[in-house]
Amino acid sequence: MKEQSGPIYEVTLSIDREVADDIDHWLARHIEEMLLLPGFIRAKTFALDDDPDRVRRVTHYYLENDAALDQYLTGPAASMRQAAIEQFGDRCDASRRILHAANTGTQESDQQELCLNCGTTLAGQLRQLRPTRPQPPDQRLGTHAGRVW
Repeated sequence: MKEQSGPIYEVTLSIDREVADDIDHWLARHIEEMLLLPGFIRAKTFALDDDPDRVRRVTHYYLENDAALDQYLTGPAASMRQAAIEQFGDRCDASRRILHAANTGTQESDQQELCLNCGTTLAGQLRQLRPTRPQPPDQRLGTHAGRVW
């Protein structure tokens, strides 16, 4: 079972090396807070070491749809940004962009794999053999089933 993904809200932090550990701890808590917001499905953070003086973190927030992103941007976004500025000042700069899937004929990779039992988004190395059709609720084993590749 597949589900078309919504936009990706990308936030890139450029951080003074001296405060990188503090910001990494803050970022972990911030991501948890973001994932409690309506429409935020999951997040993934990447480390970039392309600058000798600064550390960069790029976080992709995966959203259900554009409406969820609009709700965030017109709602809590400004206060969340201000809180980060107050805590870290000019030791951390942020840039943001919104990514949408391009129709390049690779839509298979642009979609999320869902558990055939419960509908949870499958990620990482979660792989189990699955039946050819979803199991009735009384036969589900409490495990996630997805494609094996």
